[in-house]
Amino acid sequence: MLTDLRNDTLAGETLPPTVVRQQLQKLLSSSELAHAERLAKLLRFVVEETALACLEAAVGTRESFAIFLKAWPSFGTLHSEPRFRSLLDRVGLQP
Repeated sequence: MLTDLRNDTLAGETLPPTVVRQQLQKLLSSSELAHAERLAKLLRFVVEETALACLEAAVGTRESFAIFLKAWPSFGTLHSEPRFRSLLDRVGLQP
């Protein structure tokens, strides 16, 4: 279940939100505590995907804060993401 999500993510594919939501619901309904690590990884994935989608929309509409993307520590975990680096390039900042 999560292996497929992880493999798709590592391959650089963006998963449809419905697929992620379905996998999340399966994990949440499971009674096994062994899924805690997998759940945490999936939640991180969902948060990062959502953050990137919001930032892409903001850059697409030329929001003024975009010039600070590289400087804000809150986006530090996204710096290694190819989509984030592409955003930096679109704004005119060196990745």
